[in-house]
Amino acid sequence: MEKGKLKAAILGCGVISSAHYKAIKANSNKVELYAVCDIIEEKAIEAAQKYGAVKYYTDYKEMLKDENIDFVSICTPSGLHGEMAVECAKAGKHVLCEKPIDVTYEKLDMIVEAFENTNLKFGGVFQYRTYPGLLRAKRMLENGELGKVYIGDGYCKVYRSPEYYRSAGWRGTWKLDGGGCLMNQGIHTLDILCWLMGGAVSAQAKTFTLDREIEVEDTAFAILKFKNGGYGTFTGTTLAYPGIGVKVEIICEKGRIVFEGSNTYLYKVDDSGKEVKICLDTIETEDLNKMQNKEIENTANDPAALSSTGHTFLVSNLADAILENKETHVGLREARHAVDVILAIYESSKTAKEVFVKT
Repeated sequence: MEKGKLKAAILGCGVISSAHYKAIKANSNKVELYAVCDIIEEKAIEAAQKYGAVKYYTDYKEMLKDENIDFVSICTPSGLHGEMAVECAKAGKHVLCEKPIDVTYEKLDMIVEAFENTNLKFGGVFQYRTYPGLLRAKRMLENGELGKVYIGDGYCKVYRSPEYYRSAGWRGTWKLDGGGCLMNQGIHTLDILCWLMGGAVSAQAKTFTLDREIEVEDTAFAILKFKNGGYGTFTGTTLAYPGIGVKVEIICEKGRIVFEGSNTYLYKVDDSGKEVKICLDTIETEDLNKMQNKEIENTANDPAALSSTGHTFLVSNLADAILENKETHVGLREARHAVDVILAIYESSKTAKEVFVKT
């Protein structure tokens, strides 16, 4: 590290890597892009030239030998995240990992073992957790401002064409995608639902492959029991044409919270008995105020239509965690919970039984 700036490497130069590059560039006061890596040399060279990286690699283990690198953004197919994160830990590198952090219990446990009880920082990319309205809603629920929490429902109803799945050999496979509409697309929304409800306890579910020619599910339905004593449902599909989007609704004793699109609202009855709708997306903290530009994120039809605002916050947060020895915004155990919930849903669908969530 030179002059207080952390040197970052991007591992995997696919679609999502651009969000990480933009986030690193937006934090140029404390982070700079040093290296990129992809097994396809042409993609690595192109990314290095486009993003201004000092070095490019085609072998990530060779890249990890470079002592100049402080942290690695892992942007590869999901089923590779675990082994790559473990190798980063062995090399003494901090990690910012795209969702899901991996797709099997074995790999999740490997990551936990590699990072816990070390000085290394691990951050999961769940950018919805950086949205000011959702952060405010989380505090309201934790503080009991809305009374008892009864029901938490959510859905992710998006469109992914047959061409989307054919665009990369790993898409729609159990080994590398880890699942379909839940593990790839729905995980962000499911994470917010579980986060607001204090975590999930168990799942009863059914998944289907109704139309796409893929190994994994394109449609799923789940009944969930939550740690706060509430119950709810989650629906996921990649067949909604045109794409509808995502939504989470929390029904409480004294009102309800609704997250839809990029905004969070509180619905309640005021002292006069009138129903009111309050937008919770006020910018409350200095860190969020510095980087929140409220880009509209709409990936219902196009997975590349992704705002980099959340990634910008998460890169900044990881840098601060490294420089100031603080916890990351989405730590390792938080980042794995949504995966554990999805794995419980898959098991429930196979066994037709209620399955308890591992974490």
